[in-house]
Amino acid sequence: MLFVELLVPKGVFDERERRRLAGRLTGRHLLAAAGGSVAPDVVDLLDELTHVVVREEEVWNAGGHLLDAAQGPRYIVNVIAGMWGTEMSDYLISRITTELGEAEGNPQPKAVVHVISLPEGAYGLYGRAQGPSDVRHLMDRAVRSARGEAQARPYAFVIETKDNQERRWSWIVDFGDVVGRGVADELRGSPEDFARAALDSYLHRLVERAPGAAEFFLHEDEHDTQWRVQVWDIRATGYDQICGVPPAGDLARRQYPLTLRAERIAPQVIVTVTGEVVRNTLRAKHAAQQRARRVMTCKPVGPSH
Repeated sequence: MLFVELLVPKGVFDERERRRLAGRLTGRHLLAAAGGSVAPDVVDLLDELTHVVVREEEVWNAGGHLLDAAQGPRYIVNVIAGMWGTEMSDYLISRITTELGEAEGNPQPKAVVHVISLPEGAYGLYGRAQGPSDVRHLMDRAVRSARGEAQARPYAFVIETKDNQERRWSWIVDFGDVVGRGVADELRGSPEDFARAALDSYLHRLVERAPGAAEFFLHEDEHDTQWRVQVWDIRATGYDQICGVPPAGDLARRQYPLTLRAERIAPQVIVTVTGEVVRNTLRAKHAAQQRARRVMTCKPVGPSH
């Protein structure tokens, strides 16, 4: 139930960067800092009813001076917050400024945020005006529906690596049936949680099923391979409404992240892990595997007669 309009000077950000900025200002992402204070099913509803647009402005005069791309990022954010603009203004201003600062790598971005409240009856949905009671009814219905019919949240993901020699990110190579990309159905958990779980699962399968590859990554200290996981919350992107998600077991699921990238749909989350962390994880999993094998090969000693 938010309309977020982000204005940036022309030429400061390329299209991919603008898409990533839009991804940081979705309803789901803005509400993430609220933790468990907002029910997940209500977050789903609010995210579905949130629209984010990023506009490049040809002419921008600030403080009596025309801006150009060389002067770096500036932001004007207009947020229409329905009937709760006053109640949400402090939170939205703080959260949006933080998101823009993290994207830029600047704790104090040059951002002006306007939170605009609408009078009762001025918010329309499904062809008619919505009052507070109507919106609460929508939220209650979303919670009831989720309780009665839990739906899987599909995440698309890809694991990538980059070392000091190649200096560019590339999709992880398949090692037999150990594949670092595809679509997984998750009922709970944030994209960040899923990204870390997906990497941990991949490293576990690497140790179990591709010991040669695991050994290779264990000795990558010289080039210090970095790892990252990109995750798309498919429902949040809306792309599943245009192009359906392949069913479970279909090998086309492995290529779904490639399709999302080709469509220039920015991932909701990118989690980056250093080579040292991955090597430590591989060592721990390898040691656990060796302990388990020793236990399995130990024969119990029978009673003496």
